[in-house]
Amino acid sequence: MNINNFKCPICFEVYGDIYLPCTLQCGHSFCLEHIKHISNCPLCKTKIKNFAEIKQNCILRDISKDYVRIYKDKYKEEYEEIIKQEQDVLISEETKKRKEILDLIETNISSYKTKINEIHKIITQINDANNNLLNKMNNFFIYDGNNTNTNTNINQDCENYNN
Repeated sequence: MNINNFKCPICFEVYGDIYLPCTLQCGHSFCLEHIKHISNCPLCKTKIKNFAEIKQNCILRDISKDYVRIYKDKYKEEYEEIIKQEQDVLISEETKKRKEILDLIETNISSYKTKINEIHKIITQINDANNNLLNKMNNFFIYDGNNTNTNTNINQDCENYNN
């Protein structure tokens, strides 16, 4: 006997007290929750005629519960090993995804640092150009000692400065 005979063909959960098996008029069984949302049998496509006639299949529920109990006791070590392997795979996949995310973050940080350095160079160039311009402008004005700036012959100073 196979454990899949005791599972809902829609959600693949084993029938029991939580996943109550109900049998349709065509003979196929599904969880009560799924039967509420279908109008045709998902396996044979038979139309569900009367939802009121659909009852819980207590025999299938009890056999499923007994089979699961026996199955778990008989194959407990094998079952636990399978669970451990699945957990190891999940942990490995999670670790891989975390590494991918960290690599992506590191790449973005590196890219941002490069852009910040480029912006810093541009700002430095702008500041240097502003200081250079201020120095040139200061060369065109002479401080006369009376807290006023007087414009001297700007054209002459420009020519002298350019030479």
